Amino acid sequence: MRKSATRIDPRALEARAGEAAATQCEAYLLEGGLEAWKKAGLPVAVDRGQPIEIMRRVQIVAGSLVLLGVVLGIWVAPAFLGLSAFVGAGLAFAGISGWCGMARLLALMPWNRPARMASGSLIGLVLGLIGGGGSILAVPLLVYAVGVPAHVAIGTAALAVALNALASLALHARRAPVRWPCAIAFSIAGVAGALIGAAFGKMVDGQHLLALFGVLMIVVGLLMLRPKPAAGAASERLTRANARRLLPRLLGAGAAVGVLSGFFGIGGGFLIVPGLMLAADMDVRDAASASLVGVAAFGTASASSYAWSSLIDWQIAALLVGGGIVGALAGSQANALLAQRKTALTRLFAWFVMAAGLYVGVRGTLSVLQA
Repeated sequence: MRKSATRIDPRALEARAGEAAATQCEAYLLEGGLEAWKKAGLPVAVDRGQPIEIMRRVQIVAGSLVLLGVVLGIWVAPAFLGLSAFVGAGLAFAGISGWCGMARLLALMPWNRPARMASGSLIGLVLGLIGGGGSILAVPLLVYAVGVPAHVAIGTAALAVALNALASLALHARRAPVRWPCAIAFSIAGVAGALIGAAFGKMVDGQHLLALFGVLMIVVGLLMLRPKPAAGAASERLTRANARRLLPRLLGAGAAVGVLSGFFGIGGGFLIVPGLMLAADMDVRDAASASLVGVAAFGTASASSYAWSSLIDWQIAALLVGGGIVGALAGSQANALLAQRKTALTRLFAWFVMAAGLYVGVRGTLSVLQA
């Protein structure tokens, strides 16, 4: 049956909305569109869990590619400036012709289809290319780009971070020694803390959690801007002789870091490294190696808690891990090219993390205030 179309006033439409919903046999053309509905003071429901509109995504992608072309053109090779020129020419063509190839391409992306879990592979690729600290972006990307609920994003990111840390630990342990006694003691206490933190995290409203996560991202960015300490003397090993002195410090620091890791669903490597250095007088290189044990343990504990509550998207997690492996391989090739600019790139990424944290925090706070 063909539905009729009638032009009516917004307030008249509100009065007949219940009847139209019940019969499902009439369609209405609202004079003035949604803006007229808003101007009439009628209620509007906004689903903030949905991905942002396509043209905003075009602006984000185009702006990022132009910035990337400029940065690589200055620091790596002038030929990369061609990327910025290509994107600029494409936007000019879109404005003149009304046809935007980037918008059509983005519309075909996996997250715009029912099988949105395929976008997890793209996120994993980005995290693998960024390297240390990149996992802090997993939760906001899953929430705002893929449309995953906050708690599911945290549980899924925790699982992916844990599995990627286990893979990195297996490779790292073959090349360099790991201070296993200190790492295990730190991790045992941290697992208990992560379970407690995850339990509290699941009790907090998703928007409140995102607002706090934005603050955490800003803190992480500030920590990344700090100069790395120089390698010191050989690290002290945990033995029976010094266990009475080192063990309480390791257990206390591990439990504190574990609570934060479980609450936010992150690996917590940026906190584990200084925690091990302070608790066990570790050299920074040994602390970085041992931190992988903690990241894997804390992530596994947090993920198991969220999995128990059915708050993990297993398909996205699998693609995050697969994308991370691909990104690690691609990153190893890029590291040789960008080795001389690694400090500058780290600082640039730190500022990006802080800017993203400001966005996540402000958006989460506004959602809380509007609730």
